[in-house]
Parts: sequence; C-alpha cells; structure tokens
Amino acid sequence: MKIKFTDGYNKKTSSNQQDIDVSGSCVITDYDPRTKKPSQKDDLTVSVDKGKATINGTVFQEDSAEVNFNENKYSIFIELAKMDGDGSNLTMDDLEKAHEQEEAFKAKIGATEIKYDSRAGVMTIEFGNEVLRIDFKTWWERWGLVEDSRNLALEETDETQETEPETKPVKETPKVETQKPEIMFYDAELDKVINDMNKGQTKTKITKEELNEKIKNMAKNIGCSELLIVYIMSSEGFKRQAGKVSTVTVGFGHTVKAINNKEFGEGYEISNETAFDWLEQDIIDVIKKIKVKYLPDIDWDNVPQSILDALIDLAFNVGESVIAGNKEVLEEALKTGSYVDAAVKISILNPRPSGLEAGLRKRSCYRLLLAIEDLPADQRLEAIDKYDSYYTKTVKLQNSSDRALLVADWLDVKESVEKELGTYKKKDGIVIHRVKDKEVLWDVAKQYCTSNIPAMIKRIKEQNGLKNDTLYRGQRLEIPIEPAREPV
Repeated sequence: MKIKFTDGYNKKTSSNQQDIDVSGSCVITDYDPRTKKPSQKDDLTVSVDKGKATINGTVFQEDSAEVNFNENKYSIFIELAKMDGDGSNLTMDDLEKAHEQEEAFKAKIGATEIKYDSRAGVMTIEFGNEVLRIDFKTWWERWGLVEDSRNLALEETDETQETEPETKPVKETPKVETQKPEIMFYDAELDKVINDMNKGQTKTKITKEELNEKIKNMAKNIGCSELLIVYIMSSEGFKRQAGKVSTVTVGFGHTVKAINNKEFGEGYEISNETAFDWLEQDIIDVIKKIKVKYLPDIDWDNVPQSILDALIDLAFNVGESVIAGNKEVLEEALKTGSYVDAAVKISILNPRPSGLEAGLRKRSCYRLLLAIEDLPADQRLEAIDKYDSYYTKTVKLQNSSDRALLVADWLDVKESVEKELGTYKKKDGIVIHRVKDKEVLWDVAKQYCTSNIPAMIKRIKEQNGLKNDTLYRGQRLEIPIEPAREPV
C-alpha cells in the first residue's frame, strides 16, 4: 500500500511530498508517552494490512492513501525509508538499519531516544513530548513465538494505573528487554521446509503467511501450542517423496507405522494438503496415547503446556514406547510438580541408532528449550544447568554449521534467563551479533566500524578464534567495541 507522506505545513511544496510503499502488516501511531494515548495534537494512527490502509479511522482500499504530518514527523519517515538504500519503501530492513546506526540516525532526525525490538518489530522514536511508534507484524509474531505487539503500548493509560491501590503491583506494558531470545534454528529450518514444499510446484506454492495460518488452525484443532508445530516441522523437515532412513517416512515425519496411514512405500509422493492433514492426525494420535494409555493419572490441566509439548515431540520423534518404558519416572515427576526433572528426563530419552546420534541429540537439546518455555526463570536456569553435560557432548558431535547454530541459540536462551533473574554479567566492550543468512565478515564488520573495516575483521576473528572467514547462519559473534568506537 502506497502512503503519500506529506508535510502538513508545506502542502504546496512539491518537494515535501513523497510516496512511500509500506510493506507488510504495519501500525504507525503518534502518541503521548505520559498517557499512552494517541496524541491529541496532530493525531495520527495509520494501520496497513492486507493491501488496505486505515488512517485515523478512515479506510482506504485503493492503491494509495495520503497522510499529513508536521515537519518533524514527515522528515523522520523520509529519512527512515532511506535507511536500507532505496528511499521508496518502509520495511523492517529500514528499522534494522536505523537501529544499527542509532546515534547517527538520532542526530539526523533530532530524536532524544530510539528503542527497537527486532522480534516484535517495534521501533519507538521519542522527540519532545511525543513518541512515534512503528510496529510491523514480524515473523515471530506470525508464528506465535512472541506476543503480537501491535497497539500494545496503547492499551494502558495513566487513568487506569491511578485507580490501582498502591499495595498492588501495576501491570506494565512489556518492555523490549524482557523479550525472549530469538531461536534461529526455527527460522533456518522453516525456510528449508518452505523451499522443499515449493520444489517442482507451480500453482500450489506456499508462502510463510499461508504456512502460518495452517499452523494456527492446526494448533486450534489439536489443542496444542503453535510453537510445538513449528518445532516439529523444523525438526522433521518436509519430504515430498517417501524414503527410508530407519523406516519409510513422508511429509512431516509420517511413517508406515502411523495409525491413520495409507499404504505407501518408497517413492510415494504426497501433496502439501495431505502432509498437513497427516501431521495433524499424527499429533492427535500421540496426545491420546500419552493422556489415555500411558499417563492417565496425571492432572494435565496443571501441567505446563511446554512440558506436554516436549512429551508429544518425544513420542513423535522416537515412538510412544519410550514413554511406556519410563512411565514410573515421568509419572512421579509430573505428579509432584518436579517439572525441571521432567524437562531434563524428557530431553535425554532418545535411543541412538548408529549414524543418527548427532541429529537425535541436537533435537533433544532443542526439546529441552521447548520443554522449559513455560517454566519460571529460576526453573529454566536450573534445567539448563542440569542438562549441561549432555549438551556439551552433543555440541562435540555436530558439524560446523549445526554446532555454531546450537551453541548460539543455547547461549542466547541462557543469557536471557540470567538477565531476567538479574545475574547476567555483561562483558565490557563486547556486543553480541547473530549472523544473518548469507552475511559475510565484511558485512558484519562495517556495522560496527566506519573507517578501517579490515582491522575490525581482524579483531572479530581474534576475539572469536576464527581460523578463516567462513560464517554460518545464526552463528554468534562477540564484537569488540571500544567506548569511542561504538556502532554508528
């Protein structure tokens, strides 16, 4: 949807009008930070979604719409749209670049403070007594891995806070610092899933949005979390044509042993829709067996969803017989509320067939992160510490790219818990960078250095013990930043 951004004080000046294509689903709000309400002066609420724009309550379904700004806000949008180099589109990439070059961008637009949360897709720009809030619906919000943050900052007002008794804690709007870490394993593997589902397809190609809707509907039908389905799809991958590893599988890990299986053998081809249907039914079958056949005496209403999710994945991955064989241990942990012990146990029960140990152990490590998702921070850290020896051995078995991603995701989760508990010790002069897809060392270095990039590359390699210039998607790098050489 094209939005004509116009300087409201200079409407007749053609140079102060510019069309900018706002991509994706986005909410732009100008609000007073003291009341969390839309600003009464120069009131602005722009919502762009599915090809239409809503500006201050008026819906525009044509290809373009016009909105007037005061001079400050007009210049902010014009400069922001330039950040990724094109100047004609406003996207998440612009927010990322503005965040990476925060100090220079603040000086250019005259802002007093800028905050950015990449997982929620929210940037807030403070200037004077106003805050401009730009909120894109991110991939993580689409997958349900973080709460949908659009309009979240407008839900509370000073009036509602004042009515709360002083003895009761005031519920605060979630802050950027408390966002859960980005587990890039899901991102990387789901990209592969979509590519594999679209190979050789012409009319039936699936997009991320369509896959997201499938996952949401599937989770509702099954009664599980969307994260579980994302995790299983990421771990199993997609197989169009049936093939055999330890058993014949097709789609998302559907095997010849499945209850609702149709007869198929090696070479059988499956459609996308059938793959979704079989995955949904397979998960439903596993849940029934866990709750009714193997652990019928558990009060499942009181068990954290993430623990049940991990049990479902365990049975889905290696068969429900592993639950039957460990029924007493699991039953005791679940009945007594020992969810840390349950999470650790569930995540080390994989049998290890020859040649498959590295992959199964890696999946077990991510299963622990799945299992502790809904536990309190202190219990999450306890589980991570108890699991450390298993994780350490697993890391040694991985190839270079899998090792880099697993270590980075694991450390990010652990550090986020420590930050939540107030025990995290930040290294002075060090910032953490997660390598994006197709990113090379030069790309990384120039984000943290404006002059001698080769020297910065050398420092990054020395800090991280890199023997060559090879980087892997999701890899975690420690970037040495001197106080006077912080990112611009």
